[in-house]
Amino acid sequence: MMMVKQLAIFLILMFLLPLKVHAGPLPEDQDKPIECLTKNIYWEAKNQSFTGQLAVALVVLNRVENSDFPNTICKVIYEGPRYESWKTKVLPHLVKEARQYYPRRDRCQFSWFCDGRSDVPRDSSSLSRAHRIAWLVLNGHVFDFTLGATYYHANYVNPSWAKYKVRLVQIDNHIFYKNK
Repeated sequence: MMMVKQLAIFLILMFLLPLKVHAGPLPEDQDKPIECLTKNIYWEAKNQSFTGQLAVALVVLNRVENSDFPNTICKVIYEGPRYESWKTKVLPHLVKEARQYYPRRDRCQFSWFCDGRSDVPRDSSSLSRAHRIAWLVLNGHVFDFTLGATYYHANYVNPSWAKYKVRLVQIDNHIFYKNK
């Protein structure tokens, strides 16, 4: 009887699950660095100047080159703790690739990814600008004027980690840092 109940739950949940799920750490654009970087520039700095947007992109590239962070652009951007969806967690025999994971709210490296809001860009001109900036940075057309920054925050917040970093430069309303 227990096996029949488990099978019934499994079949019901299979119809509730979306057809396309990601297996773990990264969203579906995980293998498209320009798309990952474009989204990050858009969400982190769309209201900043051209220079401010470049600086945000450079931080991502500096992290990729730093052994303290993941070694790809998408992994850097989507870094953070995850939890498994209740829809797949209740299915003990489901293969790992079919499980669905979500970022823990407010625990990501870049806040836009785990703030609980939609990650679908709505401003096409800002998205186009972010894409051009991502292209410039990825193709080596930008000198690292952040002096190797691997961290930043808005100037209206005071994160506890900032006191353990070297402050490098402020661009627009972002303050940039690197490790001591």
